[in-house]
Amino acid sequence: MFVRRLAIAAAALAAACTADPTGSAEDFGKPVDVAAARSLAAALAGDTLPVGEITLSGRIGDVCTGEGCWFVLQEVEGAQLREVFVDLNRGAGFTVPADVAGRDAVVRGRFAGELDEPELLAVGLRVE
Repeated sequence: MFVRRLAIAAAALAAACTADPTGSAEDFGKPVDVAAARSLAAALAGDTLPVGEITLSGRIGDVCTGEGCWFVLQEVEGAQLREVFVDLNRGAGFTVPADVAGRDAVVRGRFAGELDEPELLAVGLRVE
């Protein structure tokens, strides 16, 4: 009996240690590697948009309040605001609630569009 209680207590402790300490992180779509995230400034620094899958970090600005099918990822650096429109309609397989606006996020996807109006086709999202 003691061993069983000890095992249950150990399992509960392990779950608590691996959980998000704030209890507020939400994951949508495919898994996102937070450690691989790049800033918007770094991703948009070149003469063209990066090719292939990319993971970006920023803060969620505007969000589609109708169906949750898009949001704007923002980054402020000094006096400069960078924004990327994140499309969830083309392949994401998920939507987001309107209450994610203003929260930090890491999003995984591929760029589309042009450098002056970048758009990210998302496949995964982690909202802190």
